[in-house]
Amino acid sequence: MILALAVALLVKRWAVEQGTPASPRPTVAVPGPGGGPDAVTTRPAPSPEGAQDPTAPPQEDSFPVGHGPQGVLFDGTNLWVANQFSNTVTKLRASDGETLGTFPVGRRPLDLAFDGSSIWVTNNRTNQVTRLRAEDGAVLGTIPVGEAPAGIAYDGATLWVANRSSHDVTRLRASDGALIGTTAVGSNPSSVVFDGANVWVTNSGSNDVTKLRAGDGAVLGTFRVGDGPSGIAFDGVNVWVANFFGKSVMKLRPSDGAVLGT
Repeated sequence: MILALAVALLVKRWAVEQGTPASPRPTVAVPGPGGGPDAVTTRPAPSPEGAQDPTAPPQEDSFPVGHGPQGVLFDGTNLWVANQFSNTVTKLRASDGETLGTFPVGRRPLDLAFDGSSIWVTNNRTNQVTRLRAEDGAVLGTIPVGEAPAGIAYDGATLWVANRSSHDVTRLRASDGALIGTTAVGSNPSSVVFDGANVWVTNSGSNDVTKLRAGDGAVLGTFRVGDGPSGIAFDGVNVWVANFFGKSVMKLRPSDGAVLGT
């Protein structure tokens, strides 16, 4: 046993004399992909010599906006961000992310739409939509809608606003914000999209989507989807629905709402 211990000590001493391996680089916490306060990951800290660590993820630019950015919209030149906890909208130049202005709106702004000259913002806690002039962010009007407005879409002539707590959709004339009509849909409507002929609304509380005729808001059908439908999009051919609690995306045929895939 004594001989074995002596051999072990000699081996250890030899390893030290050959050069001790460099200590591992310290790490720093960075926001994770989710961006939330608990979504944190780590990466190696910059080396003292300033050399870039080839194993570190690439640095990406970020642009400061308000608190709780939610909806984001591109108007063809600039980006607009709804800051739900700052009660503001930030305008960013798309070419370089430069802040062009921050504009007050109602409480809890969530979503935005662009009609070619104005930006429309849903204010969830004040049951209103704010209309901003795209050129300079000036407030052109504040229009009452239903309870807890969330999603909004523009069809070329009319704004469609999904009101979560009143379970309906409000139609506004884009030229002056005048109320055209209100249509009952499913429970807790969240998002709206226009497919070129009709308007689709996700109802997160009833796990379905409602199809409305754009001309007059008539209900053309209600179609079952996954658990907690939230986001919705149209790709030029089909309608896509994101099911928040179902952790899935469904593809629907616009003509009849048939599910083409999940």
